[in-house]
Amino acid sequence: MQRSIFEPRRFEYQGSHHYFIPTRLATALRTPLPIFLVGLRGTGKTTLLYSMSWKQRLSNSAYREQLTEQHGDPFYDRVIGVYTKLPESKIEGIGVWLGELDELKGQLFSLYIDLLYVELLVDAVANLSVHEVIENSASAERELVATLIEDVFYAPVWASLLKRHSCSTLKDLARLVNRGRRELEHAAEMHSKFEDAQERFRPPQFGEFGKCVATSLGHYCNGQSAVDTEAAQNSWVFRVCMDEGENLSHDQQLVVNSMYRLSRWPLFFAIAYVEMPDVRSTFKRNLTLTDADRKTIALTTQTDSEFREYVEGVVNIRAKSEFGEEATKFSVESLLGKMSLNRILDTNGTAALQRRVATVLVMTAQSGFLHSIGKLPVVF
Repeated sequence: MQRSIFEPRRFEYQGSHHYFIPTRLATALRTPLPIFLVGLRGTGKTTLLYSMSWKQRLSNSAYREQLTEQHGDPFYDRVIGVYTKLPESKIEGIGVWLGELDELKGQLFSLYIDLLYVELLVDAVANLSVHEVIENSASAERELVATLIEDVFYAPVWASLLKRHSCSTLKDLARLVNRGRRELEHAAEMHSKFEDAQERFRPPQFGEFGKCVATSLGHYCNGQSAVDTEAAQNSWVFRVCMDEGENLSHDQQLVVNSMYRLSRWPLFFAIAYVEMPDVRSTFKRNLTLTDADRKTIALTTQTDSEFREYVEGVVNIRAKSEFGEEATKFSVESLLGKMSLNRILDTNGTAALQRRVATVLVMTAQSGFLHSIGKLPVVF
């Protein structure tokens, strides 16, 4: 059965995905800063986060063709994005086990967040290397993995795992991180003593584990002689996208804020929330987040022209996917003209005209028309 191109759709329930990213948001997402993405349900948070996923850019043929047509390359911005939905992890069980967080417990929680996305990052770089999106040699890969094991994977848990599992490639490293994460989850499930887990995992400062891995991966992706500053032209960076951040407790949010504050090139976070969290406080009293440390994108604060661009863009992308290139381009102005019902109701119309317009709006709402087109506003 053919679906209306105007109806509301939930990202998770769609088999294939088509993207329209408004100009304002596309520019904001390319900002070399960690991002807090805030919007009510249905405002497109998941779509925006998923649009940065390397898997979508590589494997979604429609999206790949769209980016190639617009920019010449699906990875035109040199962003390697990974996506995870926080409630699908064991974050709740970890939280119950740790209880109220102090700085030491916060560092272990931070390590768990690191383990969630580091596995995804390593796997992303491995796959993009196979598909020759990233160019480097097998010897460089082996050297990278050996260096990471020596410099970053020094805690007892890694030594124990490396005795049982060889690790010489990026795929091996991704599996190693997965095993370490599952050991930490098992410790939480068994309600192990925190002191035992702390000794086994030896968590570093907030976000330090993931930051070190990402820095080494950045050097690998950009070539051995790449400069390591955010000012580097055309250099690969990583965008770690985490959805449904509202599931974090206040203490856990402070951990995330600390990770934001201490992050560095080439690692940039983007976490989505239904409501604005505390985006200033961290676990360290004298360490706060400012506008220089992060960017906040509110999806509920759009100008009329931005909202019109968003509506038209989504409808036209859907129309193209449903009907092909011959689909008629949808334009609010060509359909309804430049009339502003707001202005008529507020100032410009006579009292009689205002009453007539208001009556039409009420009748339209009662007819179910607005619901059939996805509850789009009548006022453009």
